[in-house]
Amino acid sequence: MQFIGGLEAYEEAGGQVQRELFDERNAGYAMDVAMVEKLVAEKLETAAATVRAEGWKWVECSATAPAGYHAMKHHYPEDLPLSEEDQAALDAAQTEYDKLAELIESGMADDEAEAKLSELEKRIDTLNARSEAYSVEALEQAGTFVLLDYYGRLAIERGFVKPGEAEAVGDEHEDGEGLPSASGATKPKAPSISHSAALIEDLTAHKTAALRIELANHPDVALIAVVHAMLLSVAYPYNSEQSALQLSLTHERLEPSMKNAESCRSLSAFNDLAKTPPIR
Repeated sequence: MQFIGGLEAYEEAGGQVQRELFDERNAGYAMDVAMVEKLVAEKLETAAATVRAEGWKWVECSATAPAGYHAMKHHYPEDLPLSEEDQAALDAAQTEYDKLAELIESGMADDEAEAKLSELEKRIDTLNARSEAYSVEALEQAGTFVLLDYYGRLAIERGFVKPGEAEAVGDEHEDGEGLPSASGATKPKAPSISHSAALIEDLTAHKTAALRIELANHPDVALIAVVHAMLLSVAYPYNSEQSALQLSLTHERLEPSMKNAESCRSLSAFNDLAKTPPIR
């Protein structure tokens, strides 16, 4: 709801809200799911219009991250030097951002701090965008996803090549193999080497066995690997496949289910554990 401007924006668009009689926060619940989805789609499309002007091959909007998009071929931007003026502005904005973030973290910031922090973040992103640029080849081959991240914030993921298009591009630029030469003769395509499913399964089993014994002999590394896999599942769900371990972990945020989460002592005590320095 924060992405579309909260319940106020939802109500202004004609959406119905259900509120409880003794709810001191007067928060309420949006009753029209279709209306919420429509408002989200409109906001995403507004952001996508700016991205399309960058010249990408395609731009797609989605309220959720497309499955497996992190595994797609990805073009990365090339670094460009900032002007002295832009670099000075970036340094100043970053310093101000860090100071304001510390005040918010310590509870000493005023009511306008969050809005100021958001503006500073936009200014920093704008300046950082000037320090890199995508090549013409990337713009011709790749596209961009405009979506909401895990926390419901706008995320723009640039430079992704769809699987079918990646293969087509690879065929076109594959060292001229399979294409007619200057003399008109077709160059032979290099033979591809493929392995049987049984051999691949056997080799994978050997690799897994080697990893198991290494972790068994190095418990300190095993602990790091386990914690890493858990953090991927909880903090970075879209990257959860980047671990060799197969762990099952569930984590539910309880705050949205509570009417007054701030008064729950158990929840506060559990959250305080994250702030406790580790025992060495």
